[in-house]
Amino acid sequence: MGSPASPSLPPPSIFHWKYDVFLTFRGEDTREGFLSYLYHELQVVNKIQTFKDDTQLEVGAPISPTILKAIEESRLAIVVLSENYASSSWCLEELTKICHCMEDGNRILPLFYHVNPSDVRKQNGSFKEAFTKHENDGRDKEKVKQWREALAKVANFSGWHTLNYKSERQLLNDIVTYVHSKVKAPEIELTYGEREIRLPKFVMWKAKYNNKYLRLTKNDPGLAGFIKFNGNEATSPYAMFELQKAETGNSFVHIRCCYNSKYLVRSNTLRWIVAAAEKPEENKSKISCTLFELEPVDKTGGLEFRFRHIQMRMYACLMTRVDVSKYGGLFGDSNLPDKDECDVYTLVDGESAYKTNTTVVLPRFVALKDTYNNKYLRVNKK
Repeated sequence: MGSPASPSLPPPSIFHWKYDVFLTFRGEDTREGFLSYLYHELQVVNKIQTFKDDTQLEVGAPISPTILKAIEESRLAIVVLSENYASSSWCLEELTKICHCMEDGNRILPLFYHVNPSDVRKQNGSFKEAFTKHENDGRDKEKVKQWREALAKVANFSGWHTLNYKSERQLLNDIVTYVHSKVKAPEIELTYGEREIRLPKFVMWKAKYNNKYLRLTKNDPGLAGFIKFNGNEATSPYAMFELQKAETGNSFVHIRCCYNSKYLVRSNTLRWIVAAAEKPEENKSKISCTLFELEPVDKTGGLEFRFRHIQMRMYACLMTRVDVSKYGGLFGDSNLPDKDECDVYTLVDGESAYKTNTTVVLPRFVALKDTYNNKYLRVNKK
C-alpha cells in the first residue's frame, strides 16, 4: 500500500491533544518486539507524546475508561493489525472507539503487520476464525457487527505493509518520519542579515513590561479588533496568533489573530494596531499594509522580540499613557526601541503551550457533537 494520506489536523488555536499518537496492538504478537521499538523511537527519541497501554487484560474484562479517554485525547492512532489482533475483544473495542473519535479517517494509520490487507478487509484467515469464536462465545450480535464494520473501515485506509519493506528498521524509520512530520508544529524561516531563524507558526506574545499575554478584547473600546496585553492564560483562544511569512522581505511577516481570523493592521485614524484586516497587504505605501518585521532582542537566539510596523516605520509598543479601556493596547509609538522595554515581547510556542497546560479556555459558544452517532446536541421542542 502507499503512504498514508496527509491528516487534516485542526490548528492549535482551540484544540488540545494530550497525546500525539495512540497505539493499538495485540500484545502477544508485537509487544516485546516491533511495538516496543516503535514506542521507543516515537516517545523517547523523538519526544512524540505516545500512549501505549501495558496492561495485561484478563479474558472477558471490560476495557478501561483510561484507554477510552486516551483515544479521545489523541491526535493520531496507529493500528497495528497483526495475526491475532481480532481475537482480542479489547483491541476491537479500541478500534471501534478510534473510528468514532477520528471519523475523518486521515488520522487513523493502519500497519498491516505480517498479514494480508485483503484478509483484514474481507475478514478471512485468522480474522474469520476470531469473529467466529466471538460469535460462538455468545457475544452480543450488535457489538460484533460494530467490530466487523470498524475493522473493515480501517483496512480500507492507506497505511504501511511489512511486505513492502526489506527490514523492520526501514519500516520503523518510515513510520516515525511520517508521524513526526504530522505532529510537530509547523515553522517559518526568517533571515536577519546572514542569520537564519526558525519560528513556530502558531504563537502567543507575552509582554516583558507587565507579563500579560496579547489577546483580542471581548469589549471593543471603540476600535474593531482591538488587542491588548491583559491576558493571564496562554491557552486562551483569544491569545493565539499565526505567523505567515511575507512574499517580500526575508524578515517580514503577517500576523493573523486565530480567533477572528483577521490580520494585524494599523487602524484607519490613529496609530493603534488592531486585528481587523481581512487579508494580507504588502504595499508599504498603503495604510492597510499588514507587514511587520520581527527583530530579535537577543542576537544569540533567544525568544524575545520587538516587532516593527513597516508602513508606520514604528515599533509596536504596549501603550501605558491612555485611559483604562485602552491600557495595554498595541500602538505604533516610536521608530526607536522603548527605554522601558514596553516593546519587548516573548514569543511562546503555541503547540508547546497546549501540551503543557491541562486547562483549555474554550469560546463562549460551542456546538457539541456526539462521536458515537455524529449527531449534534439540541433542545427537544416537544
